Amino acid sequence: MPVATVSAPLTTAHAWFTENLSELTRRAQGFARRFARRHRDDAVADIPGQIFRYSLSAAARGKLALLTPFALVSFFGRAHAAGRQLAGTDT
Repeated sequence: MPVATVSAPLTTAHAWFTENLSELTRRAQGFARRFARRHRDDAVADIPGQIFRYSLSAAARGKLALLTPFALVSFFGRAHAAGRQLAGTDT
């Protein structure tokens, strides 16, 4: 018996993130080159995760159209390098 899946309606933040995901991932991979090899995969996964969380709040404030992938990856990449991560901190 097939299982019916219920998908939530896409918000503007979800649509923006889905549209820009390939560029965000590519830029995060480029930014992560400065990290040690063992930390690169975590950085490439964490940076878009933080950007998604931020895009949700930006959409709620009406500022989603002002976000650029370059600026977001730069900001959240530096935050990741400083120890800020999506699931806590690393000191």
